[in-house]
Amino acid sequence: LLRPLPQHFEPLKGTLSGIFLARFAAYNDALAEFEGCEGAWDRCPVFGFVTRYAPKRVGQQLREMHASLMQDPEAVMIASELGAAVRSTEASSSGSSAAPAVAHSDVLSQPLQPAPEEGGMRQQHVPRGLCRMGPGCLRFLRRFCILVLLSALAGALAAGLASLLQHSIHSWQ
Repeated sequence: LLRPLPQHFEPLKGTLSGIFLARFAAYNDALAEFEGCEGAWDRCPVFGFVTRYAPKRVGQQLREMHASLMQDPEAVMIASELGAAVRSTEASSSGSSAAPAVAHSDVLSQPLQPAPEEGGMRQQHVPRGLCRMGPGCLRFLRRFCILVLLSALAGALAAGLASLLQHSIHSWQ
């Protein structure tokens, strides 16, 4: 939002800035979960890319963007409107139950790779809402694959026996 947007996105800049300002506290809360991971890195188990954690640098960039966007009157106005809408929505739905948290057994916890200049291993950070395939999911997938394989083998065996039986009936006639 601090860099020039492509021309066709320019009309959205005020709205995007307002949304950022309204959600700034939530972004900081999410970033606080990563404070213990500073300098460590992790490999994505699904796609294999490497993530290097730098929450201090990201936090500084967020604070700079916040300070800059607070100078934009349109963004501040939209943020205050969004804040009021969020507060009224939270007040009206205060009786409803919150979304269930991720169960500990559904999250794989493996050590992070230490930063090259540091020694020792760190515990892997798994933020709220990030589900990795845990033991229960892996067990289900394993059983499902075995079931599919056994079904395919049983189908092939049945087709082979039917063909053999049909061939032997024709040869006896």
